[in-house]
Amino acid sequence: MNIHDWGKQNCQTTLTSSLTNKDICDKFINSYINWMLRCVKDSPNKKIILKLTESTLSHRHKVYKLIYELSKDKSKYLSNPHVQRGISLK
Repeated sequence: MNIHDWGKQNCQTTLTSSLTNKDICDKFINSYINWMLRCVKDSPNKKIILKLTESTLSHRHKVYKLIYELSKDKSKYLSNPHVQRGISLK
């Protein structure tokens, strides 16, 4: 399945089945980019504003592709931490 087919599929994690994976990604990316563009830090000497070094459209495509890649093979990116039961003697 390619990224375009995946984007058209209904999202499995939402309560309403009318939203596609692309709809969910767009909502997240819009919130993410708006948050980044609002990031301002006031210091006593100057105002620091976070700026993107590339266009928002390019950044949007990269985040969308990242979400797609993470959804393809969850076991590849998520690992279960090893938990050792018992008493540790040090």
